Amino acid sequence: MGAALRKEASEYFTAALTSDAAAAPGESEFLEKVKQYERGLCGGSELYGVAEPIAAAVMSKAAETGSVRWLLRLCSEAMRRCVEAPYGVDASTPAVLHLAEVLLRHILRLTKGQSAQLIGVLEAVGARGETAPSNGAPCEDTAALLCRMAFSFLVSVPLDSATVATHLEVLRLLLTMTSSALHHGTDFQEDTMDLFTELMMSSPLLGDCLAVLLQTVVLWGKPSWTAQSPALYHEGHQPSFLNLFNIFSTTVSAPRLASGKAAYVLDVPSSTTVNSAAASGAGGPSALKAGALPKDPAAVLVNSCSCWEQVGRHATALLCVLVVHQKGGGRNPALEYVTATRDGSPVSFVALLSAIRCQLTSFPELSILLYVLLHDHYEFLHTVLTEDAALLVSTLQQLLEITNKTCRVTTRLATTTAADAADDVLQNAVLGRIIFQLRIFSYPFINFMSSTLLLLVSQDRVVNRLLCNTPCLGRHVLERYDASASVGALAVVVLSRGIIKGLNERNEALIAVFAPCLVNLAPFLHDMDTYTAQRVCALLTTALKKIHRASALLTECTAAAAATTTAEGQTGGSITAAATSAEDAQALEQILAMYVRQLRIILEGVEALLRGADRRNEHLIYELLYVRSCIIDDVDAAVDAQRPYAQPTKQLLANLAEMIKNCEADIASSNQAQSPQEILAILRRGQQQQQQHGQSQSSSISGSNGKDVSGGGDDDASNDDRRNGNSCGGGGGHKDVSLSRAGSLMSAPAVEASIAADAMAGPDGASVDLVYSYEELPHSYDFFGPFVWATLLSAGQLPGGALWCRRSNELPLFPH
Repeated sequence: MGAALRKEASEYFTAALTSDAAAAPGESEFLEKVKQYERGLCGGSELYGVAEPIAAAVMSKAAETGSVRWLLRLCSEAMRRCVEAPYGVDASTPAVLHLAEVLLRHILRLTKGQSAQLIGVLEAVGARGETAPSNGAPCEDTAALLCRMAFSFLVSVPLDSATVATHLEVLRLLLTMTSSALHHGTDFQEDTMDLFTELMMSSPLLGDCLAVLLQTVVLWGKPSWTAQSPALYHEGHQPSFLNLFNIFSTTVSAPRLASGKAAYVLDVPSSTTVNSAAASGAGGPSALKAGALPKDPAAVLVNSCSCWEQVGRHATALLCVLVVHQKGGGRNPALEYVTATRDGSPVSFVALLSAIRCQLTSFPELSILLYVLLHDHYEFLHTVLTEDAALLVSTLQQLLEITNKTCRVTTRLATTTAADAADDVLQNAVLGRIIFQLRIFSYPFINFMSSTLLLLVSQDRVVNRLLCNTPCLGRHVLERYDASASVGALAVVVLSRGIIKGLNERNEALIAVFAPCLVNLAPFLHDMDTYTAQRVCALLTTALKKIHRASALLTECTAAAAATTTAEGQTGGSITAAATSAEDAQALEQILAMYVRQLRIILEGVEALLRGADRRNEHLIYELLYVRSCIIDDVDAAVDAQRPYAQPTKQLLANLAEMIKNCEADIASSNQAQSPQEILAILRRGQQQQQQHGQSQSSSISGSNGKDVSGGGDDDASNDDRRNGNSCGGGGGHKDVSLSRAGSLMSAPAVEASIAADAMAGPDGASVDLVYSYEELPHSYDFFGPFVWATLLSAGQLPGGALWCRRSNELPLFPH
């Protein structure tokens, strides 16, 4: 749709939907006009900005004209005709559905989640009057009728090349109907309840619709889901003679076609920029935060994709939104249906997991479906472990790959000015810049969701054993260091990177989910490669350096505060400076205490990696010898200088320091320590000798099993608190990490007795105890709801995906 035709269409729809009954067009005339604009409406270009003024004008006269009610009932009638005659519908049906969807998206934004106001708009009869059913029955509410007909369409109309475009528009409309969740908080309130979503939950067709959505997810994950026609295009990339001429007359590459495995994490060059507050000198020093924007914003977008690809994405997104709705806060029929499914009805569990594995790195919203299947379903994990355990391990490898990428991203969000927000999103550069920011906004949510899944599966000994015994498949992070590295080694590297990210960002909630995963997995990892050992050492030294730096700053700050207080008291001046210094010292002390708390858990993982001579992790000991100055010398210097928290830090490191000194003594007493391989052989013999002395020494190295990871206690914390565990608080306080001696995700008959027995025993024959377990706290929707929508905000990267906002801080769902 060109600019002239777009202007004509905007003027027509504005007039048609805001005029009185006498001037309003009839149904047939309106559908003919909509059919005329069908290609521009449904071609894939994001019409968010075009629809914005139309929606505002329609809303201003909704009560007078009743046009919103009329349009939505027209959509319901169009879907009813499709149900009755699936192959007898013309192009006006997807076009009118697309028009209603983009207008409803803005109507939900303008009503700000107020359900009473929304009902007033949807049910306003206005000048168009009431149309009574021919059978004399009471007229069904507009919202209920729309939900019923949309569900009937999905259940009754087959998905094929003739109906795929209409299926996409129905799925877009249903997903938009649930987007009222973006415009209010996560608490359930009657005045802000999600009207359409609640109607879907009470629909008698809900189960049949969920079955169709699950089947669509499975089909989307198959290689046969490769039909490329019809295709969708971003603005300016539609096939035309001009574009064809440009391809042959310039060096511009042809439009890219999206594949199902396009990476979610962006890999485009970006440039650092300074926030507007800092540029204008406002906000003080704290406002000087650098953000980033892509150097070529248009490169963020995928120029074209198949309509089938978008059907798979929208069906999966709708399924995830429904199963997570108000999770933990009340009854959810969609969640109950999914968790009650059986293998093969409506889909095979292995086929479903295969689809998740195939699309996880390009569509991380699937993480919530994987979470529900692993946490809430009683048979899913047992079934996939029994039928195809390698598939589960491969899926977790995909999860680790995307987590590794998001943890490596250090880009900050850039401040969007009012002028930027008013730009036309039909321009690829503008849309690309918006998508870039929304994608960065979603990465922390992915980190929390991934760490939650990893903690969930790390409770299971069978899964831990499989991870550490299965080599990574395909290309992976450790490929250049060890082509045969296990998925468990990859997990240790990614977990270490995630903990370092939490330390750098002072994000204790993130550390408190990643670190317990490391502790649970560590007893099963064997034959550690050099790179993995280096990453573990980097984790330990990073934590120690941050403790030393924070301790030194706290000493200086405390001294400065004391000096300022003395000077102010002698001169009788203001105490503002003294109060500021005291506040800074208190903040530093809290940060330092957090570092020490998390060091305790990190050391549990490191010591667990060292336990057991038959696991052949001497590369870790070798790397620890290289950093002994940070572990021993720097800590001793801090103790001698009487730095804050130096003595507790030394006590935590006592077992590790003793092991390093013993290994140094073994090496010094040998006359064969000439090469790294000879040193490794000495370390291996030392481990074996220590193992022969008995298990008492190795058990004492672990320290106390129940450590406080929530930020609630130091060395003088009560034994009861340590024994019972504390909330880990990741993602808004929905998780709980607690001590578990026999906890396992799997029920008693979960796997064959031989596998279970093998998983319960360590390499040296000793029983392996898992320290941390996962517990979902009430109203977990506080995290899961924002996660799903945060990852959906940037769906407009592909043509046909909806743009839900220009800036994430517009949406009340996300606390800012």
